[in-house]
Amino acid sequence: MTDDPTTNQKSSTESSEMNDSANTNRSKQPFRLSTKYISSINLMRFAEVSPLDNNNKPLPRSGHRAVATESDFWIWGGYFPSFNHQQQPMFNELWRFNYARREWTLETVEGDGPNLTLASHSMCLYRNLAFVFGGTGFPFGETVSNRLYILDLKRLQWKHCPIANQEPEQVYGASMLVHNDHLYILCGTNRWSYNTNVYDIHLPTLTCTQIGHTFDEIDEFNENGRYRQEVYLYDQKIFVFGGGGGSGISYSLENLPVFDIDNRRWSFVHTNPDPIHSTYLYIFGIGFLDLFEV
Repeated sequence: MTDDPTTNQKSSTESSEMNDSANTNRSKQPFRLSTKYISSINLMRFAEVSPLDNNNKPLPRSGHRAVATESDFWIWGGYFPSFNHQQQPMFNELWRFNYARREWTLETVEGDGPNLTLASHSMCLYRNLAFVFGGTGFPFGETVSNRLYILDLKRLQWKHCPIANQEPEQVYGASMLVHNDHLYILCGTNRWSYNTNVYDIHLPTLTCTQIGHTFDEIDEFNENGRYRQEVYLYDQKIFVFGGGGGSGISYSLENLPVFDIDNRRWSFVHTNPDPIHSTYLYIFGIGFLDLFEV
């Protein structure tokens, strides 16, 4: 492909380093994680940033996706249940929040962008480009996509990117990340089945190859995939956090699926809680109540 979407861009930022160690449980190959602490930032503290003009802001929504640059916070799409037939339940719109001005702006975007699958799509940032893949419309699962789009956040222009060689499944609730000119797409559902497939799209050529396949996470045959999970790349390994599956199941963080990019294999990392300190119980006063005599 001559029109490389990543041409003249800077090299991607490597993932931050983490701390502590975890042993592999139910792994297909031995794996041990020993890293350094991410940073000194308190990740458990939230700070609310309100716009100066409270009348100009996006309507409440779910199923949208967001990316953050150094200067702006961007959200695309989303769903809001319409209680009247005059308002569409899906948002075909791009909002930008500027940190310095504390101002929301509804942007006008040109080009061939998604217009039917505006909820539960995947979105990730690569330099000044936002990749958008898959998604669903309303009713959920009736329309499902496997199309890949690029949104240039500087030019405010959409571009559809036809994928060569092997197309990913039509899914929503998938996850994406970019590493070394490769776009990785993981997991998702088409409403009827859930998967943990992994697709590798080489961005300079937009050639796609499936490098990972669905594994059975629990005993039941039909509960072997997930969607709406989060992913993080460290040391050529993609860590999968949370997500849901069929029959309303929600996956805990006790055993994290890990996909090794080099070996193209899944494994599990067993996580442990923080150690408990000062395990004392103080009791003030004491009494006895016979419930059978009340």
